[in-house]
Order: sequence, then C-alpha cells, then structure tokens
Amino acid sequence: MSTFPAIATTSSGKTSGESTSMVINLPTGYTTGDLIVVVIADKTGQGTTPPTGWTLLTASESNGSIDSFVWYKKLVGGEAATITYSWTDARSAAYNAYRITGYDTTTPLAKGTKANSIDPPSYTPSWGSKRTLWIAYVAGNAASGKTGVTANPSGYSR
Repeated sequence: MSTFPAIATTSSGKTSGESTSMVINLPTGYTTGDLIVVVIADKTGQGTTPPTGWTLLTASESNGSIDSFVWYKKLVGGEAATITYSWTDARSAAYNAYRITGYDTTTPLAKGTKANSIDPPSYTPSWGSKRTLWIAYVAGNAASGKTGVTANPSGYSR
C-alpha cells in the first residue's frame, strides 16, 4: 500500500428532539471504493437498525443512558447522498460520519475497547505495523449537566 488511510471529509448531525429515525448525510465527495464509517450516539436505545449493506463494527450499550454504535460500508456505487437509521422507540441521537480514503482493503477493520477516560486504552493490531488510521470517539449526554470534552486524547488531533 502506497498511501496512508485518511479521513477525507466528514459530516455530522442530530435528531430534532425525540425521533424513531435519523437521516445521515454522507460526507461530501464520496465515490465508489471509499469507506464510510458512521458513529452514532443515542439516548436510552434498544439497538439501531441500519440501511441494507452496512456492517456493525462495535456497539456499547449502557442500560438506559447513552449508547454508541459504529457502522461501516465500502461504497460500491449508486449510493444515495443520505441514509436513514431507525429505532423501535423514540429517542435523541447524534452522528459523525467519516469518508476514508487510502485504506488497505485486505486489512480488516478492528475495534479497541471501551474506557472511562478521555485517553483510549492501548491496542495492538493483529496486522502489525501496516499503516493504520485510529479513530477515537466519546459519547455522552450534554443534557445531564456534565462537562463536555475539553481536550483531545493524548497523541490525537481534530
């Protein structure tokens, strides 16, 4: 592989109050072969139903507080500019979507572990020293009166 995987463009959004679905705008400039990763945080969820063709990478369900889900798809062509995720119960939700280019399609996507710190735990990938793009995320409830994230994790930038 001659290039380093990179986040080319992003998009983000949220529901307008409690809803049983959320429309996600794909990041601009997407094309066949791009990898799209969508991180969803929702309040008191019972799981998320993605559109056809999306694969769940990881889910962190917290029994009635904030849940997070990471879904991905390699674009094959003909995708619409928006996708809709749905739930069985009404809830508030938000998303960040990432268009990733230059990734090694022979290396599987992998997930780390959940942490209760702004700094993600150490992770050693099974593929060794291949070029790797790391994405760390945090999900929280701003309405709970808790302070939001005020600094990047060590070694990360926005």
